[in-house]
Amino acid sequence: MAQSAAWLVLMGRGLRWLSPFAGGISGRFATMGLMGIVGCAIAPSVVQAETVRVAIPIVRENDETYQNLLTRAENIARAATQRSFDQSILNTHAIVTILGQNNGAVVPVLKLEVNRGDWQAFPDPQRWAKYYTNANLLLGIEDSPSPTPTIAPPAPEPLPDLQPDLPEVLPDLETDDPILPGLPAPFPSLPALPPLP
Repeated sequence: MAQSAAWLVLMGRGLRWLSPFAGGISGRFATMGLMGIVGCAIAPSVVQAETVRVAIPIVRENDETYQNLLTRAENIARAATQRSFDQSILNTHAIVTILGQNNGAVVPVLKLEVNRGDWQAFPDPQRWAKYYTNANLLLGIEDSPSPTPTIAPPAPEPLPDLQPDLPEVLPDLETDDPILPGLPAPFPSLPALPPLP
């Protein structure tokens, strides 16, 4: 009975191929084919890292400020980045772009680009995101400026007293004297006028 397989036989000094077809050309091809199969089974194939690219649109809600839209974009970018790394161990790089939509305009708001190691060390979208500074103007969202806190000017320092210390002289006041200290003296009293008829 003819056999169509090759065997590895341990000889005194090493391995030796025994093949029933070793004598003919077809036997040599069969032996080379088996060696190729064995070689593929022993040597693993090359694994390639993959970059995940995701673009996610978000629509502005009624009367939503740009800052609130940006906060939502950061939260969505965080979740999408984590999901892309969780999907496959081969995903080693993630690029997540968040597109804002308002009244038909579509503009990139932020782009988060990070590799797996950096994301595992610092999973914060603000650290890895690139923000597009004029996106709010392109979307037509003009936030009212935030109220700036009013800071009271510092109290002026008192001026040094340039007059020498003089003893303060207060007039002796009688109890019936209408003059109070610190007030100007009243006008002298006028003579009383006779009553009009």
